[in-house]
Amino acid sequence: MLPDCFLIILASLISSIIAEAMAYFFIYSSEGYKKLKFTIDRINRKLSKKKDLIPNIQNQKSHAKKLKTLQDELQSVGRSLSFYKLKSDVFIFSGFTLAFISTLNSLFEGKVVAKLPFEPFYWFHGLTHRGLRGNDFTDCSMIFLYVVCSIAFRANLQKVFGTTPPSTPSFFSTSQT
Repeated sequence: MLPDCFLIILASLISSIIAEAMAYFFIYSSEGYKKLKFTIDRINRKLSKKKDLIPNIQNQKSHAKKLKTLQDELQSVGRSLSFYKLKSDVFIFSGFTLAFISTLNSLFEGKVVAKLPFEPFYWFHGLTHRGLRGNDFTDCSMIFLYVVCSIAFRANLQKVFGTTPPSTPSFFSTSQT
């Protein structure tokens, strides 16, 4: 069980590195992504300057309107960037990750690869116990271990390589004026 567990973790790490390399090639090195990221950075700088500026009483209304305009523009460009990244992520997921998962799934079908230290919630049984026989829900299938490791590795690889998307204000964090 332990060698299978390490093999799946290693496979997850390798597939995450390959997926991030593909994402860099298809997304982060393209001119469209660089332009959108530069626009978001520029708008964020303008927005922070405007927020730091304290307007006088006569200009307070126009200042609030300019802030709202910049926030709307930032959200619009952020949506464009998210859509741009989503298209490439779907391509990478469908082309590479699904093929990799199906290959691993055929190798580890019906095999317990790890033992969970807890019994998962009922609605997670389908994922943690997928393809396994028996009713011991602390048994862990390959797909659950692979997915959890891939999520952790991709998030950390994005931080290491500096490819995390720029932050944009969310709907809930915008101030209502």
